[in-house]
Amino acid sequence: MVENELDFAFRVFTGRTVPPKISTKLIGVENADEVRKRILADPEMFFAVPELRLAFEITEIRKARASGTIRLVIGAAGTSFPGWVSTNENLFNLLRPETWLAWIDENSVDAMLSEHVWEHLDADEGKTAATTCYRFLKSGCRLRIAVPDALMPDPVYRDLCKVGGRDGHKVFYDYRSLSNTLKAVGYDVHLLEYFDEDGKFHENPWDPKDGHIGRCRRFDPRNSGDDIKYTSLIVDAIKH
Repeated sequence: MVENELDFAFRVFTGRTVPPKISTKLIGVENADEVRKRILADPEMFFAVPELRLAFEITEIRKARASGTIRLVIGAAGTSFPGWVSTNENLFNLLRPETWLAWIDENSVDAMLSEHVWEHLDADEGKTAATTCYRFLKSGCRLRIAVPDALMPDPVYRDLCKVGGRDGHKVFYDYRSLSNTLKAVGYDVHLLEYFDEDGKFHENPWDPKDGHIGRCRRFDPRNSGDDIKYTSLIVDAIKH
């Protein structure tokens, strides 16, 4: 596709001129529909085009509602998983449950997944976010949360994940503090992966089909066997 054709296709979808980072990835693409497909399939491009991402999320949530099964990835950024609707704060703001009511009903969601989101909220916001999820989950269904683990003994990890560090973390949860936050809202909490006060790692069986966590002992490529370089505190919070 020549440059002016690409600009036209991009303008149709977004109202903007194509950014250079998108342009270089779409050299040779032949038509506007293929532009859309390529952007949706590439997390970096997808995240760089908020207008298209928003339209895509709306379409996917409508499909999920029609199917009768709603499984949400909260704060998905550019990640996506088959059978799950990737959402971000424009549509599903954890601190503004009224934004959720525009798209789904209370007590209607079959599962929720949130990887490394809660640490970007302060303690009070974390409780508000958990309350929002509780409001929209069906009874007996789960919210799976992964956050950095404050009891992970590796000093490099702890420096990377500390409050006020480069990633803007506001809370550094351990298994007790996260469990207490969730229990205060009304959840039953099941610990899946965590370190204890003695620096010992604990892992209980969990199925990624119920919510895939990339930054975990099993799936993070930085880990090798029992040599754990990066993992998360992972819990399932079950609504009564």
